[in-house]
Amino acid sequence: MKIVPVDSTDVLTGFNTFDLLMTTPDSDWTSAALLLDLSAGSIYQASLGGDGPVPSDFFSIAPDLEFDTYVGVPGGNIAGGAGDIDRSKGSEAELSTSRLSVSFYNTALTDVGTFSIGRVTLSDDAIGAWSLISLTEDRQRVDLVGTVARGQIEIDTEASAAVSWAAYQTTYEYWLLYPPTYEREVIDYSYLLEPVVFSPELSDTETNDILPEPGTVALLGLGGLALLRRCR
Repeated sequence: MKIVPVDSTDVLTGFNTFDLLMTTPDSDWTSAALLLDLSAGSIYQASLGGDGPVPSDFFSIAPDLEFDTYVGVPGGNIAGGAGDIDRSKGSEAELSTSRLSVSFYNTALTDVGTFSIGRVTLSDDAIGAWSLISLTEDRQRVDLVGTVARGQIEIDTEASAAVSWAAYQTTYEYWLLYPPTYEREVIDYSYLLEPVVFSPELSDTETNDILPEPGTVALLGLGGLALLRRCR
């Protein structure tokens, strides 16, 4: 995934625009959640814009629409707030000048390749924090955590790694308690199994798999076998 600066200076003065670019070569993108809170500055919301992407046909009528803040892909839907990131934010979506709290998805099977899942425009004096979770059809999960400083979106690689590792551990703990052969309804948390972290470059961010230590894997495997024998 990449966070790519977009030049908006010809239309907007005192703002910085960023695209959230997803790359899924072999799998369909399905959903994401974004939480961005500002303590200073503002998020640009065009007066004629909306929560989703605006067709380019309208840019000649209102040029600032090209740099409006939005989430999603054409034909996508908003599900609610970013409760998957922070439950205290509630279930209602919010796209205001100080906060983005939104989860969104698309049921089409055409979101493969490199494409934008959102655009964020911030004032030069914007300060705050943000988090993003993104999921694909083959259960790949992206976790990003970072800050906003002087209108720039910055990635905290250590915090992103910690979030990914916590999700990884939570999944294994759940599966050890309730293995798939257990006769009860099991929530599918398997999309958490392959967390990734990101390098700090905004324009060219590469992913790297997080792998547990061999000793950890061995202990998890033995624990799982023990529980499976008990269930039988």
